[in-house]
Amino acid sequence: MSDAVRRLRLMLVISSSELGGAERVVQLLCRSLDVERFAPAVVCPPSAAMERIAGERGMAYWPLAFPVPVRWRAVRQLARLIREHRPDIIHTHLILADLYGMLACRIARGPVWVSTIHGPNYLLPWGSPLERAQRWCLGWFYRALYQACDGVATCSEAVKQAVSSGLGIRVAPSKTTVIHNGIALQPFSAALNGASRRAARPTVVCVSNFAPFKGHEVLVEALRRLTSPNPVRCLMVGDGPTRGRIERAVQAAGLSQAVEFLGFRDDVPAILREADAVVLPSHWEPFGLVILEAMAAGVPVVATAAGGVPEIVTDGETGLLVPPGDARAMAQAVARVLSEEPLRQRLVAQAAELVRTRFTAEAMARAYERWYEHLAAVRGVAGRWTADGRHAHHEVAPMESAHVG
Repeated sequence: MSDAVRRLRLMLVISSSELGGAERVVQLLCRSLDVERFAPAVVCPPSAAMERIAGERGMAYWPLAFPVPVRWRAVRQLARLIREHRPDIIHTHLILADLYGMLACRIARGPVWVSTIHGPNYLLPWGSPLERAQRWCLGWFYRALYQACDGVATCSEAVKQAVSSGLGIRVAPSKTTVIHNGIALQPFSAALNGASRRAARPTVVCVSNFAPFKGHEVLVEALRRLTSPNPVRCLMVGDGPTRGRIERAVQAAGLSQAVEFLGFRDDVPAILREADAVVLPSHWEPFGLVILEAMAAGVPVVATAAGGVPEIVTDGETGLLVPPGDARAMAQAVARVLSEEPLRQRLVAQAAELVRTRFTAEAMARAYERWYEHLAAVRGVAGRWTADGRHAHHEVAPMESAHVG
């Protein structure tokens, strides 16, 4: 057999092609997986960026819509791709891809099915009683879904704890592996000289989808405290259901001249070049990719000690942490990183070293590769296909621990 058929075959499936954290993780995996040992393919809604990445790496790419409600025609299309590509492992991202992937794997019969849970936002206590009841029911649906899953990865210990103890879902800890997200360092290297950014009007940047648990209203109150007597400019990057409410809160606080809403952007590295501080005000946060991006760009971070954030930020060493919902503490922390140059320089230096040594896309990809190989060993998957389409088994040493990365 040639080398081309001796690799472990992967199919990465994601049900969105927007610019969120899960989509960026899949793109980085496609760019960083070792194609000498793995044969990845990707299935997602039509995406010029993903098609370009697949072409650059010699990967198979199939555009596929994931309709809501679920349509059996789309499920059968995915099952047909599985039969044709014959992957050893199907790796799904986001709940809609999880559902389609589970159904298609049942039809196709054979591949290992695993999922990454990027954030259990459905478990958070926000919204009306009806919305919370709907999320509770959704949690029970997830519980039934993930019982059929061969393995689950989470982006932080906080997410692992949430999905193993939250309402309804209860993913078994023994089935769950923690693999921290990583980033590509190169796009942010041009923004490393933080001192050159200092100006008469400091700029604070918040990159976050607008959702109830993201805490934008706390940032607005913190900005109100910061703008008197010293003016502070704030760039809010992202979009979502609560954007209109936050825009009205900015107007009510008299901050319309200080806050700019930029919407979804694909040039975050360029925006970070303007930043004197990056703020993440979430009431709960699964991980916080923007924290890593700020660290790589040499921008000090102020974030809430919520969810997975403390797994990245050590208070006073690689950033400043404040209690969730505490606008006063947030304003004070931002004022410190804007005014105390020795603190700023120490935070920036230590954060840059942290992200360089622990949170790169390559480190994330190596952790996923170890997980794939462990799953292949446990399930007896060969990763080597014979001419007639059957597996030829090979030995892979099992992992010593369920925790990776």
